[in-house]
Amino acid sequence: MADDSTVHQPLIADETHGDTSSRSLQSTSRAEAAVEQHGRPTIFIWALTVAAGVSGLLFGYDTGVISSTLVSIGSDLSHRSLTTLDKSLITSSTSLFAFIASPVTGVLADKLGRKRIIIIADVLFVLGAVWQAVARSVWNMILGRSLVGLAVGGASLVVPL
Repeated sequence: MADDSTVHQPLIADETHGDTSSRSLQSTSRAEAAVEQHGRPTIFIWALTVAAGVSGLLFGYDTGVISSTLVSIGSDLSHRSLTTLDKSLITSSTSLFAFIASPVTGVLADKLGRKRIIIIADVLFVLGAVWQAVARSVWNMILGRSLVGLAVGGASLVVPL
């Protein structure tokens, strides 16, 4: 069993002073600073948590909505019934392009700034939604869903920062 002097030491100690209590708030993130300053989560932390939760909920909701919408589309796209491949590509293109856009957005945010990336993501959301609304073929629907995926990947990486 450990003696009392080591029980209350932090798991990761500051290299220069041996404890985390002397660490300046300037070297921490805003969220860490808020928790360290008040000792409990602040409104900023709660807002950040709610925003992240709502973002995940909406991404899942979008996938669920398109899956159920595909049942009612019938032959409206391409004048034939949708194949399993068509349905799979329409549903998964958003996730695929979000996965692709996320790391690229990090690099672009460093070069262009977060505000520009958020504006670009907003434009992609609108373009993707309009493209899906006017789509008359499977490939046009996939393109619209892919644009939304790029927006989701970009926004989900940059907005919480």
